Amino acid sequence: MYTIYVQIVLFCSLKADITLNYHLSEVMNSNALAAFKLAILSFERDDNSLIEFSLIESNRRI
Repeated sequence: MYTIYVQIVLFCSLKADITLNYHLSEVMNSNALAAFKLAILSFERDDNSLIEFSLIESNRRI
């Protein structure tokens, strides 16, 4: 089984309006990888905002 861990780090000012929606599902088949979907529904930022996405994959067998 493969599991994908998601770390979302947001650096934004007080005026930023961020809405995030993420969906993480695991595939039970050992031959397939886990499915990962990350959707940004609405994102408003000024010049001082920064957004980072970090993915960590783990291939531990269960």
